Amino acid sequence: MRSSGVTTQRTASSTSNTTTNTTTKYLQWTLNGPFEALGRRHQFMMGANYNDNTSTAYGLDCFNSAGQSVACMNRISNGFAIGDWREFIRTGQGIGEVTTARNGKDTVTRIKTYGSYAATRLSITDPLSVIVGARLSWQRNFSNGVVTSDFSHQVTPYLGAVYDLNRNYSLYASYTDVFEAQSQRRVDGTYLDPKSGTAMEVGVKGEWLDGQFDGSLAVFRNQQKDVATIARDANGDPLYVTGDEGVTTYLNGASGLTTKGFELDFSGRITPSWNVYGGYTYLSVNNPNATGAEDDPKHLLRLNTSYRLPGSWNKLTLGTGLTAQSKMHQVATGTSHPTEGANVNIDLKAYTLFHAMARYEINKDLVATLNISNLFDKTYYRQYGFYSGAIYGEPRTVRLNLKATF
Repeated sequence: MRSSGVTTQRTASSTSNTTTNTTTKYLQWTLNGPFEALGRRHQFMMGANYNDNTSTAYGLDCFNSAGQSVACMNRISNGFAIGDWREFIRTGQGIGEVTTARNGKDTVTRIKTYGSYAATRLSITDPLSVIVGARLSWQRNFSNGVVTSDFSHQVTPYLGAVYDLNRNYSLYASYTDVFEAQSQRRVDGTYLDPKSGTAMEVGVKGEWLDGQFDGSLAVFRNQQKDVATIARDANGDPLYVTGDEGVTTYLNGASGLTTKGFELDFSGRITPSWNVYGGYTYLSVNNPNATGAEDDPKHLLRLNTSYRLPGSWNKLTLGTGLTAQSKMHQVATGTSHPTEGANVNIDLKAYTLFHAMARYEINKDLVATLNISNLFDKTYYRQYGFYSGAIYGEPRTVRLNLKATF
């Protein structure tokens, strides 16, 4: 199996002093299959991938309506004290339109990563299987055509085991190293070193009702070092990439972070007409370099069920479900909002969303499905965004799908 492609993305803002073009090229190759050894049947897999990401930041200067050069950040010290965005949009608050012009201070940054991997699942005994594998990675970073860092022959091993207790239950465990590129930049514009660490997981899986219903319980712990951390000055304010005021500077975190928790999942068919799916995740993140922010909810619950009606209504299936999550917490630093005030604690409240589904088999070749998400049109925030903004979640959404087979 082979896959490749090229994607291009463009982002721009009239209040930032850069506009950026990003191009990504990628290639992936995989091969897997069984083999016989020592009288037992085993599995083997191997593959390789390549990723080339180039980002061109075109330097811009900002000007007010009088043609005067101004800084490009919406902050009070730059004369852009926007206390109420609705009032600013309506009146302009005397600032006038901000325009930009290319200044020739362009920066081309590039990350090339490629690697290969191989793994095998060995059937040691009837109840015990062992998975052994490793990945060999390379990464090279460029700034304006000059190599700024080069990481070669990075080996990340993987080790796992599965033990079948009986026909219904099995235990498993896995361990792997982590080596991952980072897109954040230092003050001089160069990319951070890759983050590294370990990931461990143990759990139990079950299967019931002749394989029609299954579930799992897993406990995990991930540790990472050299994780991107915002660089700050003596006053605690974020620093920006030299010549690129719109891009925050980062450092490789010395202490890294630890993520641990557990996850419960179940899914399957209770009766020939009744299907259920559910899951719960608990997540605890310890980041010594953070300001107390919690980017992910500690609790996440998912429940879904569907039922195919009996008798003459058996072409119709009805379903419902919910997703619920606990609050998220963020800390907005002084320079991350227009008035440059003190740090602000921002809590994105917990929420529960309900969904509904109806599917009708028009004939053996044509099926119509109606999905309604956020059934009661609840207003909620899903993410903390740029400049102390809270991003709304999706409102009630209705989707109708027709699927035809030939």
